[in-house]
Amino acid sequence: MDAAMVWRVWRRVLREAQVRSAMADGRLEQSAAALGLSPAEVEVAREYAAGQAGVRMFVESYRFRMVSSFFNALETTAPLTHRALMANDVDLRAAATVFFDEHEWRDLGPFVYAFGRLILDRFSDDDSAMSVDGLRELMALERAAIDVVTSAADAVTPTGDTPASPAGEEPPDSEEPQDGAGQLWRARPWLGIHSTDRDLSQWLRDPRALGRTVPPRTPRTYVVYLPSLTADRRIVALPSRAAAALRILRDQPLASADLATALERAHPGDPLRDRDLLDRLAAMGLVDAPHDGTPARV
Repeated sequence: MDAAMVWRVWRRVLREAQVRSAMADGRLEQSAAALGLSPAEVEVAREYAAGQAGVRMFVESYRFRMVSSFFNALETTAPLTHRALMANDVDLRAAATVFFDEHEWRDLGPFVYAFGRLILDRFSDDDSAMSVDGLRELMALERAAIDVVTSAADAVTPTGDTPASPAGEEPPDSEEPQDGAGQLWRARPWLGIHSTDRDLSQWLRDPRALGRTVPPRTPRTYVVYLPSLTADRRIVALPSRAAAALRILRDQPLASADLATALERAHPGDPLRDRDLLDRLAAMGLVDAPHDGTPARV
């Protein structure tokens, strides 16, 4: 027998209830056309059917492993959502079974963050989960965090370096004048800005409150970012003017004077406090400040 064909049939036995039913009922030949099985594949399936007890054991083991991978992906990629769901006694095992039934029990392999995004998409259609006040907004925030992590992964070369700054190398010295105005403010890579119509701050500060309190309907803006490729993600609430500055710098680096003009146009406020605001963003690792010799005031 062809090894690749045997493997394909076995994967179908593990994943497809219709194939197992035809095996158990002795209807493989009659069902072959409907199942898309060739005569050679029917012969392989018949060999598996001869050991039904062993097949059942392997199927149960496979399904247990897939459900466990669902829990792991949810807890890894959306830990706040996971805790909020558990606090509200949402049946995660049943949710995992429905998810895999919809995806024909496909093993998603090592792609944990892609898996997590699919899980959040599934919960978005789950009326039981969506009855938790604030959960939809929390899931959207953690989906934004997944996007940041996957964008960082996409930016890493096979050697583990980033194209912008290879390991062991310092960025080249700028030839621009060192007078502050000639230097540029730059948003750091691997960050996302997410706005919501609920204030999730208490949930972010106190995991015990997740899913147990009702977030107020107050608009807030959050930044989701990786301080480095080896650090855990962070989620921080930002004042609206700070968020406006980050959005501007994410689009393009700017000199201090140009940033002040763009920021005042986008979000009028108190320009005298902008340097303190930007210094705080730099201290958080969200922006790189110009090298103008002025100490950061945090």
